[in-house]
Amino acid sequence: MVPIDKPDVLFGREVEWSDLASFATNTAAGATLAILYGRRRQGKTLMLELLAEATGGFLFTGLEQSSAQNLAAMSEAYRAFTGTVAPVAFAGWDQVVDALLAIGEREPPLPVIIDELPYLLKTAPEIPSIIQRALSPRGRARQRSRARLVLCGSALTVMSRLLGETAALRGRASREMVHPFGFRESARFCEIAAQPELAFRLHSLLGGTPAYRDYCEGDQPRVPAEFDRWVARRLLNPSTAFFREGRVLLAEEPELGELSLYFSVLSAIASGRTRRGQIADAVGRKESALSHPLSVLEETRLVVRTSDALRENRATYRIAEPMLRFHQLVIAPNEARLVRRDGERVWAQQADTISSKIYGPHFEDLAREWSMQHASPDALGGSASRVARTEINCPEHRHQHELDVVAIERTPNSTERILAIGEAKWRSEPVGLRELERLRHVRGVMSEPAARLLLFSRAGFDSELVTQAQRAGDVELVDMARRISTAFPTLEGRNMRALLTSAGIKNGSIRDALVDLLGKPIADSSALFIPTAIYPFPGGPVMAWRAICGKASSPLCELGWRSLGVLELTALPSIEEAAWVPAVRDADALLVGGGDPLFLANWMRRSGLTRLLPALRSGAVYVGVSAGSIAAASTFVETYVEPPRGSDGPLKSEDIVFPTSRGDVDRILVTGHGAGLVDFAVIPHLEHPDHPDASLANAETWAARIPAPTYAIDDESAIRVVDGAAQVISEGHWRLFQP
Repeated sequence: MVPIDKPDVLFGREVEWSDLASFATNTAAGATLAILYGRRRQGKTLMLELLAEATGGFLFTGLEQSSAQNLAAMSEAYRAFTGTVAPVAFAGWDQVVDALLAIGEREPPLPVIIDELPYLLKTAPEIPSIIQRALSPRGRARQRSRARLVLCGSALTVMSRLLGETAALRGRASREMVHPFGFRESARFCEIAAQPELAFRLHSLLGGTPAYRDYCEGDQPRVPAEFDRWVARRLLNPSTAFFREGRVLLAEEPELGELSLYFSVLSAIASGRTRRGQIADAVGRKESALSHPLSVLEETRLVVRTSDALRENRATYRIAEPMLRFHQLVIAPNEARLVRRDGERVWAQQADTISSKIYGPHFEDLAREWSMQHASPDALGGSASRVARTEINCPEHRHQHELDVVAIERTPNSTERILAIGEAKWRSEPVGLRELERLRHVRGVMSEPAARLLLFSRAGFDSELVTQAQRAGDVELVDMARRISTAFPTLEGRNMRALLTSAGIKNGSIRDALVDLLGKPIADSSALFIPTAIYPFPGGPVMAWRAICGKASSPLCELGWRSLGVLELTALPSIEEAAWVPAVRDADALLVGGGDPLFLANWMRRSGLTRLLPALRSGAVYVGVSAGSIAAASTFVETYVEPPRGSDGPLKSEDIVFPTSRGDVDRILVTGHGAGLVDFAVIPHLEHPDHPDASLANAETWAARIPAPTYAIDDESAIRVVDGAAQVISEGHWRLFQP
């Protein structure tokens, strides 16, 4: 079996491509069958076309036309593929199947792909039975052919039933379903992984269907300030493909008969009526009358049924396709106004609905997704077998407490234990101690003292909560950036170059590296200096002034720049982006000073700088000093003498004792989440006498806490980064630690 590398043009889909390629190149004797299905616009056809190109396989696409017309088209496709001179005219689908499987009688194994199978089955329902007969164990195809037959389609009810309990092909095929991208992969695909707020809003409305990026026709929001106008221009515009997509999603499923009933059910679910009885009341039907439509909506993956975390017989329904939810809540009720091009006012007037019915529930869904798919065993207290929501009766307060997240692990003896409980807050203010105390109370009511506590926040966490979480050790704080950054330790597609130093431009080698990265002399280059990291330290404002004036011990601002400005991150949230973003985009270099990396990383996110970095032009250079270098990583570790303050970023910490030449020193080792500009971490000031905890032996202890390659560098060293590739520039000492 010769492996086939996934083509660069195919984003993601590593598992699907690997499975398809392995199936197509399997050298075992005998023809085999695979079923590939999924909703439209997920990239199935692109994968199959690339597979056919890579292997020299046969590909035919059915059309919505008569059986005779499809037979004629298949005959011509077969003639062209085989190079037959004489005309080919298949009289029936039995001849087609035999001929296609016979193609595989030559070496090596050959994919034979039929796309849009449901169109063929409309007028030729006998095709599965014909394939069943052709693949019988004693038949010619199983004895002589190495054809790898792939049947593909988008009508989920039709495709899933091909392998049903009484279906002709049951037990004769492998099955692969192509799903929409998840939140993290969508953010990466749309090249906005560095902008969690924008990535979330976009995903909450459009979901993860890859083709929707093409629907944008190059018009995609790049910063949050553009989002509202973009929604009115692209989603609420009756001339765009998005406008009718909600209706098209249902119309594409042939099993959906009375569409008005299905739309009524979806409308009820979208508005918050998620239990079967509530849905029945909303649509004016008996609960028993909804069994079939709900079952079909589940089968088509448009609706998902989820059991309560603690009461499996108590289920709720949610719409799985965000575009369909958006249609039901925003487009359908306001269609008459939208047709008159009143999109901006409709969107503004629907703000409460969007927040409570779309953003809030979607934020909770992603909290559960994070807990199930992305949380580490340390964060969760184990590996979750399932994650769901529940309600807890509270005798003390005489009401029910809602829990957005309950993570449950099923043990080998089939018992279950609750690993963690959590709450997701979609609001503009940081989450504080009140929410943590509430979770602790609920944990007590549940008598689950070992359960970890998870808090998910759109706007981060206040300093008191961070301090409490740090001391408690059983609390995980998950903000928007963390939901993406742990999935993407590097920002793929980033343009920005970097020079990460321990103490600035200390020697000629580091200076030469900077000039090389700039592509021109420093005297011809503009720079912005970011002093923010220094402020948590006593005397911070004076140290910032010294750095700006070129009087600090880490040479940076005094290098002779053509122009030098100051970018203070703590001020940016109160300023219109139009006042400062152009300056950042025009700068040749961003000079990021030293200090507290946790404080710096927090303000890089809150100011919007983190999301802006990947969009900067290719010639721009990020120059970090100490904390500025540390915060460039996705995950970093730093030592503190006192618990860090003034930060709302999620973190872990542990008390640690470092041996030094002066005796043992007590430190707090804190793990933070940085900008994700590079895929490695940096430990500066290696073996510096003023940093006794940064000895080579202690640096190895730091590095062991970081799930990425870690460079420990002294003040005479730096790391040059271009296109993700790191190169050490040194007139001193350094060491690379691998995870």
